[in-house]
Amino acid sequence: MNNKKAVIRIVLIFTLAFSPLFLAGYLSWKSNHFACESEITVISNKGSYDAIMLFTFNGGEGWYSSVGDLQEAGQPTKKTSHEMRFRYVLDNKDIVMISEQTDANPGRLDKLSYLVPDFFRIQGRGISIHLLHQNVSSYIFTQDNMPLFYCAQT
Repeated sequence: MNNKKAVIRIVLIFTLAFSPLFLAGYLSWKSNHFACESEITVISNKGSYDAIMLFTFNGGEGWYSSVGDLQEAGQPTKKTSHEMRFRYVLDNKDIVMISEQTDANPGRLDKLSYLVPDFFRIQGRGISIHLLHQNVSSYIFTQDNMPLFYCAQT
């Protein structure tokens, strides 16, 4: 009976001793494996674009998809969708993403193309974004200290 109690105590001591390492490992893994969704509206004198974007980050490989409505002045609303793969490097709170695909329909956002970074349209183009954790389940993506959009984990 004493041997069982000794084994249980040893296991308990090791569990308590190594639990901070397990927690740190889990938090590190979680910061590099997440998905988040954002809604964005871009308005210009030529029209507007409303979209829902989904970013998935999975250990250096990522996926972006969006669906939206493009409203050009005097034109009916156009439904749009876009998907692409990207690679990324996460360094503390900065993330550098490099696209792995060229947009299959480059004319879909012609009127707003000056607002859409090359990363979303041309293979091999990169974008550097700073991630600010708002709470345990959301981020603000910023660039040059300017907020780009709020992204809630899914």
